[in-house]
Amino acid sequence: GEVTDYFEWLAAGVCYIDKRSSTMHFDGYNLSKFYFGFNENTLFIRIDSSSDLRELLNHSVLDINIHNKEFCKVEYYYDEDKICFYKNGEIVEGHNIILKTGTIVEMSLPFPDCGFGAREIINITVEIMKNGSLVERMPYDSVISIKIPENLQLEYWTV
Repeated sequence: GEVTDYFEWLAAGVCYIDKRSSTMHFDGYNLSKFYFGFNENTLFIRIDSSSDLRELLNHSVLDINIHNKEFCKVEYYYDEDKICFYKNGEIVEGHNIILKTGTIVEMSLPFPDCGFGAREIINITVEIMKNGSLVERMPYDSVISIKIPENLQLEYWTV
């Protein structure tokens, strides 16, 4: 939940959410960047905010919605530091999801927990809910699409 090293997320994919593609201007957006990366069996996510994340999440629920062949949802109750994981509307016990908050949100989501498969495209949205009402959605009017690699070394190699 903290930026510990400049290089930690340097090779990750990133979506800059603070630039809205709308003719309407709204200054109320807080969530600004969405980073993602992989290892052989885990999706890693980082969410940045342009405002104080602790204040934004206070008395809130952070929802990370993942649409693939199934619908998965990670609910993070900030005040209780509690994670609930749902798959197709049913709560899943014994998951291996880790989510930490501080100045940023960092999450690891093992592929087997959601049933991710190679070459599968997953669509992600992030929502902040307070008292059952939507406070913010990222991205506002679309999804973040990520393709799960078939062979991580061959598809994402670097020199």
